[in-house]
Amino acid sequence: MAWTSLRVRWLSTLALAVWPVLACDPGPARNEVNATRVATDGATTVSDAGQAERAAAAPDTGQSATTDCADIDAVTAKIYYAFVIHNEEDDANCSAGSQPGIPDYNGDSGVFAHYAQAMLDYAAMLGRHGAALSFQPDWTFVEGVTRFRPGFFDELRATGGNVEVVPHAHESCVPYDELFDRIAAAGGQPVKILGGMTFDAFRAKQGWFDANPGWAFWGVPTAYLGHVGDRSAPPIVYRIAQPSSVARIEDLYRHLASSPIIATGSLPGWPAAMLAAKPTGRYLTPAYDFKATRWFLAEASDTSVPPQWRLGGTGQQDSGLTAAQQIAATEQLIQSLQPMVDQGQVAYATVSQLLELFRRHEHCLDLQPDQDLSPLVENCRDGKTCPPTLPVCDSVTLFCLPGTVDGGLPQPPDGGLPPTCAAGCPTAAVCCPTGLPCQGQCVPDCRSAGCPPQAPTCDETDGVCRP
Repeated sequence: MAWTSLRVRWLSTLALAVWPVLACDPGPARNEVNATRVATDGATTVSDAGQAERAAAAPDTGQSATTDCADIDAVTAKIYYAFVIHNEEDDANCSAGSQPGIPDYNGDSGVFAHYAQAMLDYAAMLGRHGAALSFQPDWTFVEGVTRFRPGFFDELRATGGNVEVVPHAHESCVPYDELFDRIAAAGGQPVKILGGMTFDAFRAKQGWFDANPGWAFWGVPTAYLGHVGDRSAPPIVYRIAQPSSVARIEDLYRHLASSPIIATGSLPGWPAAMLAAKPTGRYLTPAYDFKATRWFLAEASDTSVPPQWRLGGTGQQDSGLTAAQQIAATEQLIQSLQPMVDQGQVAYATVSQLLELFRRHEHCLDLQPDQDLSPLVENCRDGKTCPPTLPVCDSVTLFCLPGTVDGGLPQPPDGGLPPTCAAGCPTAAVCCPTGLPCQGQCVPDCRSAGCPPQAPTCDETDGVCRP
């Protein structure tokens, strides 16, 4: 997942943040944009289930068309908002325990029980508010489902919310197509959306995309390994160049109408910035609130999980909040979004629903073949000041960049190692003090950047957000 976009979402929660389908029927509006799926039999094999569901999604061969653009202004006036969850893999390269900063979802029944229930509680809360959840598991969480709670995906659907399941593969052990099959076999009814990919991995994927047509992106593949130096992307839905045509990040800033690969960029995820950042014109604009499952800690007294994953424990890169606190913080965010929802400025939609809207209305959008979208990327042209999350103005491209030391979140996604304060922090960032989960890391200065819901109090003395 793109670290730059996630840093933005963190100020709303991810972090940058951020992030789209289980078949729940929330009513006519849901049915209008519901992605095609094939139900799976719990007894089917991984291969059979995956082949059946992947066959249900026809390859996208380029720009689609609609015969009616009468509603396009109403459709593009909204920001489409989704809550995104990543689980991450704890057994990188198929090596057990190789990622100690990720809970042991597939080996510790107590750990899985806690986090699985936290995810169900989170989904139920979102459902009560009519919000959309893009649940994006990696393979070790799916293996935990198979071992410890085979009915998990049925329970997730039963929460009654607008939920989808999207594969999120680091591909150190299990590639995306195989993860799709495993989710299908576990009853997850996944959709063909890639829940994140680094720029370098994308460039090497032409053969994979040729053999596996029909996939779209959550986000845009402008991230780097470890999420250090990630780049922004146009905050709209558009078609990106195929891997064989990409040599640099800027090659992903063009709309290629003939490309089969659709990407979903993102606006900042917090209410105060979304409307201001929404580009003028007929574009579909997503925004995401991202969280990692590991941020939903157990209570300090819960001995069913190791101390590392309890409040006040030694968990790496955690949020410092229990599952109940995370859910409450998200509910506060939803309440802050409600006026925008009531006024028709924001609508909740999963990524797959957003993609369906795009395919239906693409012909009506302000997108031209080979259109340069770089003006929509966060920039410092005409004396514009870069935001705190991307503080460096590149003198050549005039794009806003992270800087030599990543000034992002205290809770980086994907298990990447956060920067330390040893080399100093960039402008508009401060060093997180000892005693907080982010200690020793560069974090946004809340005196200019604001605070996320899970740590809403800005300490004016040191510029660090606190719960």
